[in-house]
Amino acid sequence: MKLNRLLLFLSLIVAFCDHQLQAARIGLPLDSFLIEAATSKAAAKVLSGGSWWAAATKNLPDEFFKALEKIETQEDIEFKAHQPQAFWKRKLAPAAIYRSILGVITLDTLLRDVNERLDKNNVADRETIKVLASMAFNAKDNDEVMKVCPEAINFIDQLQRNGHDVFIVDNFNGELAQKARLKIQKKLIEKNRNSKQLEIIVSGDLHAIIGQKEFHENVMKKANPNIVVVSDPHYADAWKSYSVQAQKPAPSLIICAHVDHASRNVDQIRKELKEKYNIKI
Repeated sequence: MKLNRLLLFLSLIVAFCDHQLQAARIGLPLDSFLIEAATSKAAAKVLSGGSWWAAATKNLPDEFFKALEKIETQEDIEFKAHQPQAFWKRKLAPAAIYRSILGVITLDTLLRDVNERLDKNNVADRETIKVLASMAFNAKDNDEVMKVCPEAINFIDQLQRNGHDVFIVDNFNGELAQKARLKIQKKLIEKNRNSKQLEIIVSGDLHAIIGQKEFHENVMKKANPNIVVVSDPHYADAWKSYSVQAQKPAPSLIICAHVDHASRNVDQIRKELKEKYNIKI
């Protein structure tokens, strides 16, 4: 009789542990995973307002970053020096990107300031850079040139149907993130009208970026994730550093392996969740 009770007790423990592995709280990034550039629309905007020659012969994201770095002031440089490193497309972000993702300035003010500095510094391909700045810092233009990754929608739907909680966490401007969330939520409801509302935790709303104690504490308090997917290896290091300093266990971390290939990242994350973390999808 005692042996039967022991076996029953052990089976309950195994079942409970298995449930813990199967039901997870997962944080997903916007950049390089949930949203990506609608390249045809972005190209159309560049060609209509900028230089077709620059669009055809230059790496525009690189040129955009170089231009933003060129117009930085000493104050900007010192501002960045007092922040954890922030990255965009695996490159160290210019000060304008920092201010956007920290939410310390409105997008309208930021775009106006960038355009004035571009004029003052007589930056090469200035009109093309201004178009790119508008796509980055104007909420309407950004919304028009960004699209939701359909594979990511299918992935989130599968996670939710299998009992997992999913939320958005990233270094991202708050206003732009809310617009992206609405797009994502609309697609999810089209897929499943009973889809849960996605919680969103981004640096622009917290006024703190990945690597700052306030960011990580807010994420842990609001979401308490088991697993966090990050868009850059440096952000995984930041989570581990926070864990050591706070003397608290960090969530398991998965790094998106591909830059600007959201669908590939979805395939990669799905595989890791299944094989490494025994997550039912």
